[in-house]
Amino acid sequence: MYHPPFFLKKNRFIPQSLLWQRIAIPVKNFLISLFLTFLRVISNPKPFVPFMLFNSIDFVYFGAIVFSLYWLLYNQSRIQNILLLVASYFFYGWMHLAFPIYLLVLTLIGYGSGWLLSSSKDARKRKTAFIFSIILATACLAVLKYTNFVIETINALFNSKSHGISALHLLVPVGISFYTFTTIGYITDVYR
Repeated sequence: MYHPPFFLKKNRFIPQSLLWQRIAIPVKNFLISLFLTFLRVISNPKPFVPFMLFNSIDFVYFGAIVFSLYWLLYNQSRIQNILLLVASYFFYGWMHLAFPIYLLVLTLIGYGSGWLLSSSKDARKRKTAFIFSIILATACLAVLKYTNFVIETINALFNSKSHGISALHLLVPVGISFYTFTTIGYITDVYR
């Protein structure tokens, strides 16, 4: 028997009908399978396609297409910016599908905290949002770069090779420190 989660329980905002249950269950299952697929993807150290290096023919084609589209959209700066954003995410995700997700998380942290800091006039709320966003961005970097180091240190400290904690083998995107510190710099500039 289906028991809806607390946010789907009967209230005045969400209609309780058979149609809603037919939508809620597949959406929930899809989101769970998407999350599990994401965990599988980031734990796979092998890339899906060959690298797109700056001196490869793939990059020449990619650059020519983006450059041509950029100049075809002359005098439409908003669309040009969207094109460059999409092309950047595509280039970053060429090696592995999880890499743009990391970049998207940092983008959302930076954009959300920048918007919150610029729209709020209360100094206490601004300081709280600033500290929270810095901690959140730094936590993303710390989890990606230092999780295996901490696990290996704990295993070495307790001399537990056979029954120790197993390493996660997370893929670390190229330039993740740069993107994280750029996001932190942006948040700091907006805060000032």
